[in-house]
Amino acid sequence: MSKFTKKRWDKMTPNLVESFNAWLKNEHHHSICTFMMEHIIKLGGMLIKHKEESKHWKGSIGPKIEEKLMKNIIKGEGYAVSPFMSSRFGVSIKRVFVIVDLINRTCTCKAWQMSKIPCDYSCAVMQFIRQNVANFVDKWFVFSKQNFIYNGEFCGIESHDLPTISNDSLVRTLTGDIVFSLKPPRTK
Repeated sequence: MSKFTKKRWDKMTPNLVESFNAWLKNEHHHSICTFMMEHIIKLGGMLIKHKEESKHWKGSIGPKIEEKLMKNIIKGEGYAVSPFMSSRFGVSIKRVFVIVDLINRTCTCKAWQMSKIPCDYSCAVMQFIRQNVANFVDKWFVFSKQNFIYNGEFCGIESHDLPTISNDSLVRTLTGDIVFSLKPPRTK
């Protein structure tokens, strides 16, 4: 059993392939061509959805990040904050004592470094020195960066001349010629 009072990691999976398979659980059984087309459609749909959602943000950060920040601010309200040198502060609650460094955006609890969102201890410091907590969220969560990401173009793959797989499991060109291909053994 862990001796840490808080989790010292964020969401984890055993490997990257497992994450990718979870994202494309229905698509990964198809042929490469079909798989790629379905992946592009799914990814394009997700990007458009996120772009539309970001247009309705009320502040500089998204509503999900804002909600997480509010939870951390509320949780850190009763913490005792002690200023150290310039940007470093000590925060204590019961028997837990952590060091928050605002310039380096770090906390010894490691939650801020892992999620890139100020943890409850760093929120307590920011409230103590009357700073806007949203200004300390990582740049990737800010509207201007999200807008930059979603304003790019997403191009599909031309598929008018791709071979097809017929009912007899043979790969055929548009003219009907058979293309011999290796079929890897099926696992699981």
